[in-house]
Amino acid sequence: MSLEGNGSSARGFTLVELMITVAIVGVLASLASTGVFIYMRASKAAEARANVGQMAKDASAAYQRGYMAGDVLKIKKGVVGQSRLCVTATRTVPQNAKSIKGRKYQSSPAEWSYDSGTDGKGFACLHFAISDPQNFLYRYKTSTANFNSSGNANVTFDATAQGDLDGDGKLSEFKLSGKIVSSGKGKTLELIVAPTFAETDPEE
Repeated sequence: MSLEGNGSSARGFTLVELMITVAIVGVLASLASTGVFIYMRASKAAEARANVGQMAKDASAAYQRGYMAGDVLKIKKGVVGQSRLCVTATRTVPQNAKSIKGRKYQSSPAEWSYDSGTDGKGFACLHFAISDPQNFLYRYKTSTANFNSSGNANVTFDATAQGDLDGDGKLSEFKLSGKIVSSGKGKTLELIVAPTFAETDPEE
């Protein structure tokens, strides 16, 4: 299509050119929205990695600060402190994965201090809590339920976050584990934490 006037000519867009332009704009918009969606999920997953990493640090700190019984000592007798893992939290926070299905959850301080009445147990022993709205369900679990035996070698812990960012009912998981191992002939026990996360479906 062409227009002539005043000694000059101008050419407009054909229908095919307009359709191609619209198609290109549509593809670019689709790619942009997909990229933004992926970025948003990745930023939310960063919450899980940060908090699970902090739980593992808190488990290690609790093990290092040790434990000493509050019994009265006999005259001229001493007592040796022992390093022990905090044992399994009675409840996850939140208690049900439906609470974080495609949404954020605001926990209460009472949920994190639920085990505070039991020595050496759960999030209260770890001194771990989240005050901001969370996208994930958090769990802390050890391979023993007995605080008195948790200084033994081969006892393990798992600090875990599970999420359902897209609300489809399939959970992602971020886990960091640790294990009490013997350092050698001296039978000194040490807590070793895994160097990286075990992740399952992190974009879910």
